[in-house]
Amino acid sequence: MVGPSVIDAYLLALFIIAAVLVIICMCSKNNQDQQQADARLPPEIDAQTKSIAIALLDRVTYPRRNAAAAGDPSVETAAVEDCAICPGPFEDGDLCSIIPVCRHEFHRDCIADWLMAYKNTCPLCRAQL
Repeated sequence: MVGPSVIDAYLLALFIIAAVLVIICMCSKNNQDQQQADARLPPEIDAQTKSIAIALLDRVTYPRRNAAAAGDPSVETAAVEDCAICPGPFEDGDLCSIIPVCRHEFHRDCIADWLMAYKNTCPLCRAQL
């Protein structure tokens, strides 16, 4: 015959297991609710926001050194030789974009793809556009 203290121990263990399962279910439900709330945003609004961010990027043709050497003070010399996204080298005539906030430079197509696929942040320093 099983004594009352053993039954109490089983009931306590059962109660703890049930409480843990309830907490896990509640956390899972909250996570699902958040994902559904994020999914409710119209995709066209997100795409419009990203296309606006892409349009705000400074556009340059590589190499910018030539303009700087010609005495144009508004053009900085390119210090980085490779795109951090693809990571291919910048070559003469490449169309590039510069993020205005942090001044990081990328191939124009690379940064456009990055911004459309991810958040409006710099791939290198995560600065918000």
